[in-house]
Amino acid sequence: GGGGGGGGGGGARGARDAHRRAVAALEREIGKLDERHNAARAALADAAARLAEAKERVAAREERNAQLEHSNAKLREAETDENRDDLRRLMGLVTLNESLKAQETEFREACKREMASLKAEIVRLEEAPLPEEEMERMQRVEELFQAETAKAEKLRQLLAAKTREIHILRRKIDDVPTRSELVQYERRFVELYQQVEGKLEETRNYYDKYNTLTDTHKFMTKEISILNSIHDQFATAMRSDESRRNFVSSMENILKGVKQNLEKVNNQLDAEKERRDKLNERYNKLLERQRAYFKAVKEFQEECNRNEELANATNSQ
Repeated sequence: GGGGGGGGGGGARGARDAHRRAVAALEREIGKLDERHNAARAALADAAARLAEAKERVAAREERNAQLEHSNAKLREAETDENRDDLRRLMGLVTLNESLKAQETEFREACKREMASLKAEIVRLEEAPLPEEEMERMQRVEELFQAETAKAEKLRQLLAAKTREIHILRRKIDDVPTRSELVQYERRFVELYQQVEGKLEETRNYYDKYNTLTDTHKFMTKEISILNSIHDQFATAMRSDESRRNFVSSMENILKGVKQNLEKVNNQLDAEKERRDKLNERYNKLLERQRAYFKAVKEFQEECNRNEELANATNSQ
């Protein structure tokens, strides 16, 4: 009895499981039928829309054909022997025009259908999830793109820094004068030095002339003062022997002072001559150094030119 009850319970569970499986299979089948029904409904709606559109095109074409038939009838009524060829040619052109218009319309419709198909494909691709492998590959590509972008940005910054350094070095190089500029500067400095030297020599001559004229004026003033004093005292001094002796003593003192001044001036003249000789000797030495300098500069310029010629010949080879 217990075994039979267990067998009956197992049979009931098996029936329920079979029933669930059948229900699930029916639900899946119903789902598939719903999908097919929805697809068929969509296809029917699309076909209906296309049918309506085709009917509109047919109606428009029939209307156009009617117009053409009416126009052709009028043309046939107006046909004569004189214009028969022209009318036939005109009718041929009209037919060709209508054919071209029909082809254009069909082409536009085909383009619209193709565009709608492509848009639907784009929507499907955008809504459809990508496979996991494709997602991983896209992620790797994105990471690689980000890494390469960061590397390119670093290289761009490094390039900008190098460019700034190059500009700074180029400005420094431009600030350094070339050999030709140095030679030109040297010539200009020599010209300026010669002008300054000439101006200095002229100024010294003016000073020497001024000092000489000043000393001459001073001595002449003293001489005139002495002569006036002698002239004023001479008549009084000749009246007695004592005044005459005083006058003679005064003249001797004046003569002694003149001799002292003369000796002083001679000493100054000797000192100036010695100074002149030393300056002439120094000037001659400087002239020798200047000649040696000009010779060295000329030889240096020749060697530079020779170096440039050799460098050009080496580069051409």
